[in-house]
Amino acid sequence: MKNLRILDLGSGHNRLSKVVLRALDSLEKLYINNNSIQSLSNVSLRGLRNLNVLYLDRNCITQIMSGDLHSLGESGRYVIYF
Repeated sequence: MKNLRILDLGSGHNRLSKVVLRALDSLEKLYINNNSIQSLSNVSLRGLRNLNVLYLDRNCITQIMSGDLHSLGESGRYVIYF
């Protein structure tokens, strides 16, 4: 993946437990759309020096956390759409 320029994870409705992309200097465009991501803490996009375009549309992030979000029901689960 040394010469990868475009990565599209937006084909739809993938369940992603981890998104770790590091030091892919060739990557210019990254699409992460229409997915279910387990937790924001499992998303790491570091060292993408040439990244010009990042699409993060229509993702559902479900995570267990305490903080300033409103709980959905009694399960303690939070769902964030962005």
